[in-house]
Amino acid sequence: MDLGGSGVGQIAVYPVLVKKGMTSVALYGLGNIRDERLNRMFQTPHSVQWMRPGTQDGESASDWFNILVLHQNRIKTNPKSAINEHFLPRFLDFIVWGHEHECLIDPQEVPGMGFHITQPGSSVATSLIDGEAKPKHVLLLEIKGNQYRPTKIPLRSVRPFEYAEVVLKDEADVNSNDQDSVLEHLDKIVRNLIEKSSQPTASRSEPKLPLVRIKVDYSGFSTINPQRFGQKYVGKVANPQDILIFSKSAKKRQTTGDHIDDSEKLRPEELNQQTIEALVAESNLVPFELHILCPFAPCLRME
Repeated sequence: MDLGGSGVGQIAVYPVLVKKGMTSVALYGLGNIRDERLNRMFQTPHSVQWMRPGTQDGESASDWFNILVLHQNRIKTNPKSAINEHFLPRFLDFIVWGHEHECLIDPQEVPGMGFHITQPGSSVATSLIDGEAKPKHVLLLEIKGNQYRPTKIPLRSVRPFEYAEVVLKDEADVNSNDQDSVLEHLDKIVRNLIEKSSQPTASRSEPKLPLVRIKVDYSGFSTINPQRFGQKYVGKVANPQDILIFSKSAKKRQTTGDHIDDSEKLRPEELNQQTIEALVAESNLVPFELHILCPFAPCLRME
């Protein structure tokens, strides 16, 4: 990898090669590059080079099942700050797209590209946004030759997370001159979300306090203190101090010609890092061992 100098730089992506029986897998990995720069690299000839397994013992490049594990932005309003699926090479068979929060575990085919993409999302809630409230899964991928069979497995020990959005000016029972009506309306939403999260399921071995987040558009209203509001929910939710997040409609700012940075507008409201660590530690995850297999390294050729 050469990212120095004033140009976009160059990068060569080498695979980890694994063989078992008649099945050969080439596993590529790419990530931790600024999205704007990687975007330009993909559009600059010869800036991103893919090394493919060479032919030997009667084996051809098409005999390999090619997987890419990609950790970059996928969904953005500004296409320059994300990676377009059509930038990726067509010889790939399967892509595991990381970094995004929402779990889209079912493999989706990209028209005209010949590969499928799965987006596992985060296994625990690291940001209190809508995408984190969706059901979470992992994917078991069984490969034989050039065929694969996906099996999605729901995560059973995920802390419940409920998310809602409310625009106060659109609510009939809320008066901008009566803060008590605002508090009563928000309390009703919180109670409903807590009740929804506490519905019994066979997937939870023991109940956990839910994470609750309400995004409140308070245009035309005054805000309330989120910490004071959450005091009554101590012992009922895992994040009583930041149940509410306030925002205003951006329409007025846009009409005045003010520039709104996309990264700021779309940046998820992240949990306090200490809160994340405490919640993960509480789950008492069972430690496991990771074994590195002996490498199989035939010659590689550049794609």
